[in-house]
Amino acid sequence: MDTDKVLLEQYVCSHPKEAVRDIERLKDDEKAVVLAELPHELSLSVLSIMNRYLAAKSIERMNLDLAIALFDKMEITPAESILRRCDPQLANKIMDAIAPPKASLIRQKLKVKEDTVASFMNPIVFALKKHRRAEEALRLIKQVKKGVSTFVCVVDEHDNYVGIVMLHELLFADSSTKIAAIIKTDSPCFSADTDIESLSKNTVWQQYRSVPVIDSNGKLVGMLDFKTVDKNTRDPQMELTQQIIETSNSLGELYSIGLSGFLHVIGK
Repeated sequence: MDTDKVLLEQYVCSHPKEAVRDIERLKDDEKAVVLAELPHELSLSVLSIMNRYLAAKSIERMNLDLAIALFDKMEITPAESILRRCDPQLANKIMDAIAPPKASLIRQKLKVKEDTVASFMNPIVFALKKHRRAEEALRLIKQVKKGVSTFVCVVDEHDNYVGIVMLHELLFADSSTKIAAIIKTDSPCFSADTDIESLSKNTVWQQYRSVPVIDSNGKLVGMLDFKTVDKNTRDPQMELTQQIIETSNSLGELYSIGLSGFLHVIGK
């Protein structure tokens, strides 16, 4: 591996935010070249941080097979956000080629208004019917495992959201106890069409790290976690100290030599 490429990869690994800032300054074709030459894991890391519009422009100038490979490994939220800004024909080609379950989730998210809870929530959520008994509920939870935290959502026979049941209460309940008897009906939930910006300082996060999401009919449609809200509402203009700025600039100057050299070699 040539020195310039090694330097570029080290820069992205060690200082991802600074590296992305410098990559964003490149021309769209050059961005695509850099992403194509990086290992897939690093390309995915860069795309997850990049401005979504610039990321989309880079994807549009990338080899289709590579774009498909990246989106096949990309998380749902950044994938949806980038594809939303891509040429519609290209976006459809990519979604037609990736794993069907993932493509279906992305298409579902693309139908909703951007920057609402629905566009950021996890649409896959495990829920218990309120008529279940504790013993049966625990057996189902053991089978599913993924998506279960400190509580489990509870719905009625029509999948309408009813509340939550705390996992510790379920564990200590009598095996014949019905879920309906230990439901917390006063637990918080968010409406799917709520602007996500309005939730960043919601006091509910002091007690819950994830909150159920319901649609306009009261049906459970997903789960929104604090990490997602925090990541997507944090002020990008947050001021840095002069020391950090100077360090960042120095790093950029150092590594951009390798980046420029790398692009020069690729362009030959």
